[in-house]
Amino acid sequence: MSVEVNSAEDSISKQQTHAEELISSLPLVRYLRSCPSTTESGFDTGYKEFRLHSNKRPDTFSRHLVAGSLFGEQKLPIYPRLFMQKDPKPRIVALFYIGSHLCGHPGYVHGGLPFVLFDDIFALCAGMGFNSGVAMTANMNINFRKPCLPESLCIIRAEVVKQQGRKAWVEGSIRSFDQFSTGDMSALAMAKDAGLSTEELNAALVAEATSVFVEPKFADSMISLLGTH
Repeated sequence: MSVEVNSAEDSISKQQTHAEELISSLPLVRYLRSCPSTTESGFDTGYKEFRLHSNKRPDTFSRHLVAGSLFGEQKLPIYPRLFMQKDPKPRIVALFYIGSHLCGHPGYVHGGLPFVLFDDIFALCAGMGFNSGVAMTANMNINFRKPCLPESLCIIRAEVVKQQGRKAWVEGSIRSFDQFSTGDMSALAMAKDAGLSTEELNAALVAEATSVFVEPKFADSMISLLGTH
């Protein structure tokens, strides 16, 4: 039994290391990590790095769809890596690796997964503009452009395009990179800004989404469970 457990732990550890190395090699990620988190004016215009759900209480993970059920070997081996910007308007760049056990049709990632990841990341993006930091989905529309392949690195970009009181409109996209070696990617020059990188433009546009999120009236009662950034 202990041999089987150790083997499983070694397997997911290798997947996690591989996913982290892929993310770290991207020219865009190297640029975002080089940016200061604040400017001389004091505005929070830089990108701060987090892991999705790193602010949640660990005892809630087993009941959470993404942090619990979808996390693991050949699924989401690492929690999505987030780069979050609050000013001049909330934006998130999220990187994540999709394993081979999250398919619908054989050889293609289930279409529900982009929806779930959009939902989690858009909620965080909208929450940055609310006093409580808590946002819930009121509406989401997704246009699928191209099937997503398993065992690939993906990127989601999200930003708040409008906010009125307790309501925020969030838009974004998900792209899937072709398979690449960390050596080849690391050899490329660092990106010059946080805009769409050359690698993203060459990646497959999987889906685009528009949404509306609201700050619930009972948000204060949720903060102790959810935490905020």
